[in-house]
Amino acid sequence: MVATAVRGLCRLLMVSVMMLSLHSAWAGMIDTQHALTAGSAHADRLMVQDLLSRTELQNQLKALGVEPGTVQDRVAAMTDEEVHGLAGKLQSVPAGGDGGWWIALIVIAIVVFLVWGSMPSRR
Repeated sequence: MVATAVRGLCRLLMVSVMMLSLHSAWAGMIDTQHALTAGSAHADRLMVQDLLSRTELQNQLKALGVEPGTVQDRVAAMTDEEVHGLAGKLQSVPAGGDGGWWIALIVIAIVVFLVWGSMPSRR
């Protein structure tokens, strides 16, 4: 009876060891472009979230009927490519407002429409 229990335990251990080998990790080289993209995506996301935390922008969003917290959640849900594109547009806008204000207005409108489009209808 003990021998049967030992054989059963050995079979169980063999199956569990075989299952562990299916979940092994793979190591490989990461190219420089991929490593730079991952770091810049995080920096771009922080830059966009920092811009959205400004009180002037939050007041404008409230005036348009959009909650700033919803916009922050929506930016957090964006892909790295979308955040990179948005950050690139925001960095190309002149800081002094010398005629490039319409680009910032377009970017804000895009964010508002994305948030507004994701809200459920109230019908």
